[in-house]
Amino acid sequence: GLGDVYKRQAPKIVGYTFFESPYLTPENVAWANEYYDLFVAGSTWCRDVLREHGIQNTDTIIQGIDTALFHPLDNERGDLRDRFVIFSGGKLELRKGQDLVIRAFKVLQDRHKDVVLMNAWYNLWDDSTMTMRFSPYIQFNMPPGDYVQAIEALVHANGIDPRRVITLTPRPHAEMVEVYQNTDCGLFPNRCEGGTNLVLMEYMACGKPAIASFTSGHRDVLSDVNAISIRSLKPFTVKDQYGNILQRWDDPDLEEVVEKLEWAYQHRDALKDIGRQAAVDMAQNTWDRAAREFLRLIFHESQ
Repeated sequence: GLGDVYKRQAPKIVGYTFFESPYLTPENVAWANEYYDLFVAGSTWCRDVLREHGIQNTDTIIQGIDTALFHPLDNERGDLRDRFVIFSGGKLELRKGQDLVIRAFKVLQDRHKDVVLMNAWYNLWDDSTMTMRFSPYIQFNMPPGDYVQAIEALVHANGIDPRRVITLTPRPHAEMVEVYQNTDCGLFPNRCEGGTNLVLMEYMACGKPAIASFTSGHRDVLSDVNAISIRSLKPFTVKDQYGNILQRWDDPDLEEVVEKLEWAYQHRDALKDIGRQAAVDMAQNTWDRAAREFLRLIFHESQ
């Protein structure tokens, strides 16, 4: 089979894996143990799932970010400097938790006239977008057609004034630095991340404070001083039409999400301190560091 070809051609077979399900099939476990000498996971959470399924020769190496690109900027805020701008990024799907963002932003919108939601939710995969139908928090109404109009319909269906929402269309990666610069805080109530969430890491690297769920891969990069953690979590299950559990993730508590957003709105100076620490911490996570960890790990395993 293909695995035998790999074995003949390489002295060591190393896998690098990211996944968002706590359930692995027996077939995948058998394949991993038979053909791979080492499995490296993109987060401690992923590594623990591997070990729980009997794949013992594992380790963790978290991803790097382009620190030459993602770092704090010195220039002043642009047109939105008189607004409190909340950023939400990641492809629109149930796992990423944008339904919680929508529900929490609705509360802030009703309290404060100067809050704005800036979103970068574009998703090429319709199937994953449609997982939002299972949200217990929002009415999922996203008509086909123009993407920006579809997001406007989605937020409007959930009581949000579309004039308070800025929807970003896909753009070059490098341009996101200036986008982040014009925001006050990021909101990442993700239910599960197999990696460390590169959008979160890049946002923090730009010296921006993030409100983020303390779960799965997020735990490898968040601390009490570099972010505002959402720690009240409860099990969130996704079931098929027969009642079989497909996924089991962590659901951030909506009240805590709102509470942390309100705290951020009221404590602008504290946000700056958190953002500065985030930039310092994320600057350590270079791709060079990740590559060197791979070399050390493979060399050590070869001894």
